[in-house]
Amino acid sequence: AVQGALARARYHSPFLRLELDKRPEVAAALDRGSVNQAIEIAAKCGAGASDEGSALRRQRGGLALAVGMGDL
Repeated sequence: AVQGALARARYHSPFLRLELDKRPEVAAALDRGSVNQAIEIAAKCGAGASDEGSALRRQRGGLALAVGMGDL
């Protein structure tokens, strides 16, 4: 089911396609069918960013991907 959702997201959603490409670790967890693990990984996407704003944007993108895919 998740693999089908990943394919639909890549085809129909430019935003989710971009986030899947930018966050391969989140995409890998989703591909394994683990939405909860994807959310945990996404929450850490901002680690190592040069500033707080960048960290928050990375985290937001990762969480949007994980939650969005979990909703498909």
